[in-house]
Amino acid sequence: MSEDQKNPPAQPEFGELAPEGWSWNPEANAPHTPETLKAAEAAAKAAAKTKAASTATSAKVASAPTANQTPDISQKPGKLPKPVGGAKPPKPPKAIAAIFGSPPSADSNQNLSEEEKKTRTVALAKLASDRFITWGLLGVAVFSIVSGLGDYVNLTRTLNAAFDQLNTMEPGLNLAPYANMGLAKILGWGIVFSQAIVIGLTFWWAIRRMRAGKMAFWVPVVGFAISSAVVLGFMVFAFVADPTAWNAILTYIQNTSATKTPGQNS
Repeated sequence: MSEDQKNPPAQPEFGELAPEGWSWNPEANAPHTPETLKAAEAAAKAAAKTKAASTATSAKVASAPTANQTPDISQKPGKLPKPVGGAKPPKPPKAIAAIFGSPPSADSNQNLSEEEKKTRTVALAKLASDRFITWGLLGVAVFSIVSGLGDYVNLTRTLNAAFDQLNTMEPGLNLAPYANMGLAKILGWGIVFSQAIVIGLTFWWAIRRMRAGKMAFWVPVVGFAISSAVVLGFMVFAFVADPTAWNAILTYIQNTSATKTPGQNS
C-alpha cells in the first residue's frame, strides 16, 4: 500500500478547509455493511466485463478490412476470404486465351456420365488433329508465298519463262519476249501486296475459329484458292495488256482454224 492509502488525509471539521488530497466520497466514508460490500463487488465485476467487451470489439473493428481494402489471401492460397462489410472479394486475373483455345478443366468432367465423357474425349481429339492440320497448312502457305516473292517482284522474267514453255508446247505460237516491263513491275508488286493481305486474313480467320473451338482446317484451303485466283488474274491481265503476245495468240488461232478447214472440206 502507498503512503496515501496508509495515512489518508483527515476529514475536515465543520467550517474549515479540506486538506490537500481529500475528496468527498459518501460511500467510502459511510459505514460498510455486508450488503454494501456485495453490491460494490458486483458493480466492479460488471464494470470489468463491460470494459473487456468494448476492448475486444475495438480490436475486431481495427483488424477488419474496409470496403476499399483487399482481403489478405496469403494464409490459404487458392481460397479467397469471405467479404467483410459488404465488400466483394477481388476477382482472380483472367488467363490469356491461348491460340489453341483453353482446354476444359478437370472439374468439368465430374458431373458427366461415361457416354458424355467419351463424346467429349472424341471431340477434343478431333479438335487437336484439326489444329495440327490447320497450322501445317498455314505453314505451307507462308513458305509458298515467301519462296515465290522473287518470281512476283521480277514478273517480266516469270512471263518470259511461261512464254518459252508455251512455245515449246505449241511451236506455232511464236511468242516474243514480254515487252511492257513497266506494267509487269507494277503488277508484280500488286501480286505481293495481295498475297500479304490474303495470308493475313487467312491467319486471322483460322485463329479465330480455333479459339472458338471450331474446325478450321478448311480455312487455309480457301485462302490458297483465293490466292491462286488472284495470281492467275494478275498474270492474265499482264498477258492481255501486251499487244505483241495478244497478236501472236490471235495469229495462232487463225492459222490453226485455216489449217483445219481444208481437211474438213475434203
